[in-house]
Amino acid sequence: MAQSGENNQIERIAQATAHALGRRGYYGTTLQQIADAVGLTKPGLLHYVGNKQGLMQLTLEWYDSSVKVSIVLAQYRTREQDPHAIYSMPSALRGIVQFNALRPDHVRMFSILNAEAISAESPFHEYFQNRDRTLVRDFLNYRWKAPEGTDLAAVLSTAFNAMDGVQIRWLHDPRHTDLNALWRQTERTIFPLPQWEPYM
Repeated sequence: MAQSGENNQIERIAQATAHALGRRGYYGTTLQQIADAVGLTKPGLLHYVGNKQGLMQLTLEWYDSSVKVSIVLAQYRTREQDPHAIYSMPSALRGIVQFNALRPDHVRMFSILNAEAISAESPFHEYFQNRDRTLVRDFLNYRWKAPEGTDLAAVLSTAFNAMDGVQIRWLHDPRHTDLNALWRQTERTIFPLPQWEPYM
């Protein structure tokens, strides 16, 4: 029960941090702001995260973990449940976009940190520099349905980069822009028909 309470607190911290980062970025967000948002003292917050960089690392890892979980929600089985399951890449990526459309605060946080990390002085420069390779490597652990001869790593890398760009366009005006519709347009280029039609 104590473990469950700690996990809930960590999720509350990650959500509050995502909200703050999406509005103020890394340099404009303080530990005290997050502590106040979740009803902790600053030392109480540091018990969970260690320092400011640890807070940001926790939040980014929580973000990435939730993105991966979104693939198997409802329509997919985990590899542990069925190691022989074969997945539809277009459907899985569509599921991630649908999931992200419900949480603009988190997408805004990711996009702002990603932009700030262009500077080599950013504490997350290396994280974002390696993120594409890490995501592709992780996603290649799934068995994908795809046309014969497809370079799955190249398709995944292209899709993730396109997703980042589409999300930034959406964030400029999320009230009047449909993220899912933007992705459907992009999807047609990444997974052209009729080549990909049997694998959608």
